[in-house]
Amino acid sequence: MGNNDSGSSPPREIHSRRREFRTRGDSMPVSPHTLLQHVQDRTTDLRRWLDTGENTATLTAYLRDEPVDHRWLSTYRRLTHDLLRAVDHASPPREPHDAPTPSVGRQSDLR
Repeated sequence: MGNNDSGSSPPREIHSRRREFRTRGDSMPVSPHTLLQHVQDRTTDLRRWLDTGENTATLTAYLRDEPVDHRWLSTYRRLTHDLLRAVDHASPPREPHDAPTPSVGRQSDLR
């Protein structure tokens, strides 16, 4: 193998077997491995932040509807948003449903 400079046939292209995805709004394809790496990185970011200082205790307070610092809440929301966005990008696109979604809940709630 190598470059074929003789001109008798075009050089062979090597194709990867991995599927490529395009993230929403991006024009360049991104491999599933890269998308999953982004999810892992965002998960690590959130875990490291929670392991710093009093962030885990503050999360517990927040989950109990206790007041928390505005800066803490902004950081938590940003890190969570970044993680969820990475998960959304890594998820395969959903196929549209032809059948209506079955209704869930009590009949009195549906009226």
